Amino acid sequence: AKPELGDMEATFSTEATRLEEELVERAKTKGKKGVHTLDAAEPKSVWEQYLQKKKDKRRERRKQAKDERKAMRDGPAKEAADEAEDGEDAPDAEDLELLVGEEDDRGFNARGSQRAAHRGPKMSKKRKRALEAGELEADSFRVDTADPRIAAVFSSADFEIDPTNPEFRRTEGMGAMLQKKRQRKVRAEPRA
Repeated sequence: AKPELGDMEATFSTEATRLEEELVERAKTKGKKGVHTLDAAEPKSVWEQYLQKKKDKRRERRKQAKDERKAMRDGPAKEAADEAEDGEDAPDAEDLELLVGEEDDRGFNARGSQRAAHRGPKMSKKRKRALEAGELEADSFRVDTADPRIAAVFSSADFEIDPTNPEFRRTEGMGAMLQKKRQRKVRAEPRA
């Protein structure tokens, strides 16, 4: 014997059908509005204008970034040639040599020398050949401890260097800084 599941009633509201008809009608009018023409039938609202302006600015920024990346990829010599084509003064041979001789703008990599020191004296064959050919420089960065721009590091307690800090990285430059700071402290202490 099957158990009976109880009675179920369904009620229909006339308001629901009216709401459905309104939604269908609204969808039809939106559908007509979805066709884009060159001549806008309705003027854009202030918010739509704002969004369009933002979109245009974003598009312009992307285009500029793309142009900059292309210029970086092509190199400075191509930029100089482009400027010469634009009717400006033709670049001298000296100017071109300066542009070609510039270092790459990746900046100083402190971790690279640390990793190399950690790995030890062995080097990849490719890197060894490049160093021998003079294409790469062996760690050319040196800290100038006599530079007046960093004098406050040696004289002010605000710039104490803590080798026990986990963010401290022991590099040749940092070692030179610590050594000079110790020397200055020894000179400053009165002998008793």
